[in-house]
Amino acid sequence: MASSEGKSSDGFVRGLLIGLIISMAVICIGSLAGYVTVQELRRAARTGWNTRPIIIAYGDVAPGERLVLEKLSQRWIPEQFITRSMVTPDSASLVANAELRTQLREGDPVRWVDVEDSESAEPVLFATRDIAPGTLVVEDVVFRWVPKKLVTRSWVNPESERIVGRTVVVPFKKGDPILWTHVAQRSFSGGEQP
Repeated sequence: MASSEGKSSDGFVRGLLIGLIISMAVICIGSLAGYVTVQELRRAARTGWNTRPIIIAYGDVAPGERLVLEKLSQRWIPEQFITRSMVTPDSASLVANAELRTQLREGDPVRWVDVEDSESAEPVLFATRDIAPGTLVVEDVVFRWVPKKLVTRSWVNPESERIVGRTVVVPFKKGDPILWTHVAQRSFSGGEQP
C-alpha cells in the first residue's frame, strides 16, 4: 500500500510541476505579445508626428532677468507645432545670458522675440533646404542668431521681408546663409540699399 501512495504523490508533484511550467510559459508569451502590441500601437499613434526638441523655460523668469543655462531645458514636440520663432537646442547658446523681454513661466517655449541680445548677435536668414535658381518663398528661409563679428552686409537680415519673392540666381545648399549677392537685385529708387 505504501508504494501506491508514493506513486500517486509523485504523479501529483509531476502534474503540479508540468502545470507550473506551462503556466509560466503562457504568462511569458502573453507578456511578450502584450509588450509588442503596445509598441505597435505607440508607433501607429506617432505616425506622421515626428518630434523635434525646442528650448523651454525650466523655471519662471521675469522680464529683465538674464536667461542662464540653469533656467533652460528642452522638450520634444511634434514638428507641426514648431514655428520659426521658437529657439531650438542648436541655437540655445545664442540665447544663454540674453536679457529677457517678456515673462516666461515654467514650460513656456523660449522664442526669439522673448530675448534681446542685439549686442553680441544678429539675426540672419538661412536656407531651410536646397534652393535652386527660381523664386524664393518664405518656406525656403529661417532666421538664426549669428555672432555680429561674423555677419557681413551681404547676409540678409530677417527684418528684410523684401527677400521673399526675389529670384535666386545662385543656388543655396541647406544651412547656407542667404546672401544678397545670390539673389536678383530690384531697381531701387532714391539710393535705397537692399
